[in-house]
Amino acid sequence: MSSNAIVLIAGSLSAIVAPQPVIDESRAWQFHADHILGTSLDVVISALDPQTAILAAKAIRREIGRLDAIYSDWHDQSELARLNNGSAASLSPDLAKLLETAAHWRHVTSGAYDERLGAISALWRQSTADGENPTPDQVQNALDRAQSESVVRNDGRLQRPAGLRFGVDGLAKGLIIDRALDAAQRAAPTAQGIMIDIGGDIRCWGCAPGRLGWPVAVADPFDSSDNGRPLAVLELRNQAIATSGRGSRDLVLAGVPRPHVIDPRTGIPVLHLAAATVVAERAADADALATAFMVMTPEESVAFADRTPGVAAHLVSASGAQTASELWDRLKSAAGSARDRVTGTPSRPAVQRPGPAWPSGFKLDVSYEVPAIKNARYRRPYVAIWITDTDDNVIRTLLLLGRRPGYANDNYLWWRSYGAEAPTKLAAVSRSTRAPGRYTASWDGRDDRGRPVPQGRYRLHIEAVRQFGGHAHSAIDLDLGRTTVERSSPAKQEFGAVRARYGRPR
Repeated sequence: MSSNAIVLIAGSLSAIVAPQPVIDESRAWQFHADHILGTSLDVVISALDPQTAILAAKAIRREIGRLDAIYSDWHDQSELARLNNGSAASLSPDLAKLLETAAHWRHVTSGAYDERLGAISALWRQSTADGENPTPDQVQNALDRAQSESVVRNDGRLQRPAGLRFGVDGLAKGLIIDRALDAAQRAAPTAQGIMIDIGGDIRCWGCAPGRLGWPVAVADPFDSSDNGRPLAVLELRNQAIATSGRGSRDLVLAGVPRPHVIDPRTGIPVLHLAAATVVAERAADADALATAFMVMTPEESVAFADRTPGVAAHLVSASGAQTASELWDRLKSAAGSARDRVTGTPSRPAVQRPGPAWPSGFKLDVSYEVPAIKNARYRRPYVAIWITDTDDNVIRTLLLLGRRPGYANDNYLWWRSYGAEAPTKLAAVSRSTRAPGRYTASWDGRDDRGRPVPQGRYRLHIEAVRQFGGHAHSAIDLDLGRTTVERSSPAKQEFGAVRARYGRPR
């Protein structure tokens, strides 16, 4: 998607959870863009009119673009990249603020968070790409350089040892979210609530439409699909949330995916945790602590959170065990039963489908991509993915992106069969950073009433419609039995190639 493209989706979010009217006259104005900071951007503005929302959204995009040119280590000409490629540099106030914040969290967490691991992270990424892990000597040499101190002089210049590279992607993203929210509040002072979500790192301010808090789900690190059932739903009020751990940026060690987080004490990727999620007042704080808590033991992380005002933590071990802090449990309780309404059950009549059950552990995984198209009038498509039998009777809707009155029913094949009964959506999902423009859905072999379906022939549908664009639909026939099945359909006008795989996870 063009970096200048903004999608405006008008529609109330008050149906997300049981209503608690707060600002009855406000509406939710949603904006989405892919390929932002290497991931996706979602913004929700609670406002009385679209003009206010557009002012806020444009301010957010401008601030993201400005800081990306300073903080990004993926662009050769950014200020951080130039710093990493030299031995000394004069720092702008923005970059100085980032490095000062990083050093603060390194000291507060006793080194569990460390911004000096850029060279070690690059070593592991390159080694896993080559298919061979780095040698112990390579890791130790990179670790020795990372543990050298850097000094910011009074004249604003940074002196650092040769070979020391800063790796601050997560913290930089959190700081960008914080600064973008500040910019939006200045540009649109009458806005009543704002939520900014960059790849699963989220900050909420003000009131969500129709209620005080923003319902935010926490993704299961063992389920990478966008329609996976969340581990928890929290209600956030003037808070931020970030998740670090397993995701699209995993390192693959001996064929096993591992989180990309490096333990600063050993130079080795973290193995004992699958995910750490943190709630804090600001996104930068949540990002730094989510990384630190991936390195600490769950007991250390919970103790840190419990003694730090405004911080909540949730940890998922590599074996799936969950540990949470006291504030986390309170936030979860405040959200009530929203988790149970994420995937609502339509009231269509029950249809019995006799036959042998799916083999144990089998599921259907579906993936597609929204390509980056540089066009001033490009708008992200509204996408529906669903399963039918061979007579096109709907069995399960897997994913619906960008739903709102006035566009969802333009996905007319899905809408005619099912649209009015679709389940509601959450405001956002906190997860480890996702890949840009790539979306996944999975089917666990159950229909929309939660009952298992038998082996047999089914049809996978994906449909997309786009403002200023066209309409596209693909259908893939699947014979789901006792063996692995892989199918695909070619790219269409509105989405990339669709790939489906039925079987046990690889």
